[in-house]
Amino acid sequence: MDVTIGAMLARGLKRSKRAPFGALVVCLFASTAFAAAAPSCPPAKTPIKLDFKTLTAPTAYSHRLTLGGIANLSRAQGAQIAGGSRPVGLTLANTLYGVAGEVALAPQGSGFCVHLTSVKIDFGWDSMDVYVPAEFPEGSCEYRAVRDHENQHVSIFRTSLAEFAPRARARIEAVLARAKPFPVRSEKAAAQTALAPVNAELAALQKEFNALHGARNARIDTPSNYAAVTALCKNWDGAGAK
Repeated sequence: MDVTIGAMLARGLKRSKRAPFGALVVCLFASTAFAAAAPSCPPAKTPIKLDFKTLTAPTAYSHRLTLGGIANLSRAQGAQIAGGSRPVGLTLANTLYGVAGEVALAPQGSGFCVHLTSVKIDFGWDSMDVYVPAEFPEGSCEYRAVRDHENQHVSIFRTSLAEFAPRARARIEAVLARAKPFPVRSEKAAAQTALAPVNAELAALQKEFNALHGARNARIDTPSNYAAVTALCKNWDGAGAK
């Protein structure tokens, strides 16, 4: 039976859990376009404040799941496993892309002028879990081989985020630099409308970042690399690993 050493999987999207500040409205990836700036709304006197946080949770190592448990978890997370092969290691990152903003409303005629005053961005992950099978005792050849391979995935994710985060921040700053006050009739949709371009840019950045680290992880999840790692040890069925 072929052995799949492990893969890096990113799990879904998640809203920020941080407590709101001021008149905060949180939303993810809305698609509403910017309302056109109107002559009746004067230019903003201050630039929009940006709080861009790169999230990098510590790596947690788990040695409690069996080979079967890791295979089930891998399938549950959507991993594609070739027929006849089985995973013997897994790395899961719970990715987080959150956006929140604060707006100022000024009465104008029968409505309001809306100005986006601050934006908070969370970009990265809030958990990173590495699974090594319980059948492989700590210190065994198989344990070390699996953990070393999974740590390559962790390193790829951290390096990719460190490289990509400045680009992401610059793109968000460019969006905010183009933002202008605009009129609305109701204050209920003001924050969502003001944040729409930020949401759209963050959605695009998310796709680009996932493609970046996905391609890099795929380079070490190859049959030839699996074969090289497998050749290091003899007891991949979990019996007599040492």
